[in-house]
Amino acid sequence: MGQAAAILDAMAKRSDKAAPKQSAEARAVVVAVGAVFRAGKILLIRRNFEPFIGCWGMPGGKIRFGEHIEDAVEREVWEESGVRARFRRFCGVLSERVRLKAGPKILRAKRPCERSNSASVAGSPPDMHYLVLVSELRVKGDGSRRKKRGQSPQGLGQSPFSVGVTSSREGEVRWFPVKDLTGLRKAMIPSDYLLLRRSVLRKTGTRYFRCEIAKRGGKYRVERFG
Repeated sequence: MGQAAAILDAMAKRSDKAAPKQSAEARAVVVAVGAVFRAGKILLIRRNFEPFIGCWGMPGGKIRFGEHIEDAVEREVWEESGVRARFRRFCGVLSERVRLKAGPKILRAKRPCERSNSASVAGSPPDMHYLVLVSELRVKGDGSRRKKRGQSPQGLGQSPFSVGVTSSREGEVRWFPVKDLTGLRKAMIPSDYLLLRRSVLRKTGTRYFRCEIAKRGGKYRVERFG
């Protein structure tokens, strides 16, 4: 966890869950997401809220003060899906900027070494900025939520699509065969799909990516990733 700790030390302070307002006090939101695997399948959630409403992606959420990455991602997976998963490895970091309002397209740099801030590249600052910490997890046992007799967790209901998962207010949860990811690409959060393909599934070690996403015509489009 030495690399992960070094990355966290250099990151901005955590902000609240709402999208940061555009001011000198705006902060990037630090979140932990998990690529959860079991028997050739991956766990995905279809988001009920912006950003990426209606898209399938990896479960995850904000890191709480005092949490290590492995603790945060295991908790978030449990809260959003009802699946107990065990942290296996840290895969990398994504700096993701999202614009929900239509604006000028991002102009790609002429050379790979050329970098610009959001104001000069897109003509306006992003609506949201996330530092996404990506980890790989595996389920414990059958991975299912064990309910005590007479208890029903508030806001949770059993998904009819898959055994061992529990949909939450955050969205519907399902297991998908990893081999079917290509067919799911258009229905997924664009950056999540690219993270899985270029980092998690390749097992290339810890990686860092930068991403620009804009919502155009009701669809999220990647304007830069790398």
